[in-house]
Amino acid sequence: MIYIFIFISLILLRYSLLGHKTLQWQFYPIVLFFLYIFTAFRYQVGCDWSTYSQIYRAYDEIIENGFLALREPLWWVSMGILNKLNAPFVWVNVLSATIFFLGIDKLARKTPDPLSFLIMLFPILIINIPMSAIRQAAALGVLCYAFAAFLEKKQFKYIVMVVFATGFHTSALLFIPLVMFIHGNNSYKRIFAAILIELPLLGLMWFSSYAEEKSNAYVGSGYDAEAAIFRSGILAITAIVFYLFYRNKWKEKFPYDYNFIFISSLAMFANFFIVFFSSVISDRLGYYFIVMQAMIFARLPMFEKTQFRLFFVSAPYIGLLLVFVVWIFLSPHFNSCYLPYKSWLFGIPGYL
Repeated sequence: MIYIFIFISLILLRYSLLGHKTLQWQFYPIVLFFLYIFTAFRYQVGCDWSTYSQIYRAYDEIIENGFLALREPLWWVSMGILNKLNAPFVWVNVLSATIFFLGIDKLARKTPDPLSFLIMLFPILIINIPMSAIRQAAALGVLCYAFAAFLEKKQFKYIVMVVFATGFHTSALLFIPLVMFIHGNNSYKRIFAAILIELPLLGLMWFSSYAEEKSNAYVGSGYDAEAAIFRSGILAITAIVFYLFYRNKWKEKFPYDYNFIFISSLAMFANFFIVFFSSVISDRLGYYFIVMQAMIFARLPMFEKTQFRLFFVSAPYIGLLLVFVVWIFLSPHFNSCYLPYKSWLFGIPGYL
């Protein structure tokens, strides 16, 4: 199967480049470009393909309601521009994937091992977001610029990028409180204050018309995100491992992004408990945290003196591969959404 083949090939590539840092950086843009092409030029692949296609074709009728443009305006403006250009729907996916991968590239280059970071994102994040949830993919791409601004300690730029990301997907608004930690104050008082700010934002999303739409679709509907508890659980386990084994070592070895990873790990752990209220909401929020999880996973080989180093270095790849294989072969959802893989790169097959 093409998805397993790609992931195993990427893992083997990474291991073949052990100790060759220059080659790792040289292969990184090649892999990035391949994954971008694979994602952006898919055809009738992804769970939301038909839904977004119908919305795109009915754009003029939908936008007449007016209020939709006030919610996630950057998304609607982008679709409006493509509509005016009479571009086929497939270009909506290209636009979303472009924003996503530009953001991923921006953040990856802030890490010591961008190739590993990118490979860690493939089996869960890349398959589920830019290949299906394209609004959230665009938001995440912009959020990556916000995360980079966090690492650069640029508060104003961080806020601006989060606001822009919210223009593509309202859920990005939840990252506003992280601005409080850019300059390194991780005291319990500040964490508590951030929680107090976060709660009204959650309430605003929940009680807004957008949240009502999501609530009607997800909460109490009997629909659960497949394996949401496992994906959220993996995020929580990653946070626990970081806190118990790497927190102090990370602060000493990588002070540059310690605050970002520390605060993110707390959010990753907290997100697990949302799954018992709504598995879909927890799953959707969890996709943002996979970026931070990948940053942690990719950094594990650099802690050479860590006890059981071989286990911790190999575990992320083995664990992700196992989760990926189980998901592919046991999930009707995967088979109906992603198989067979098709691309329109060498021609648009039929009317779009």
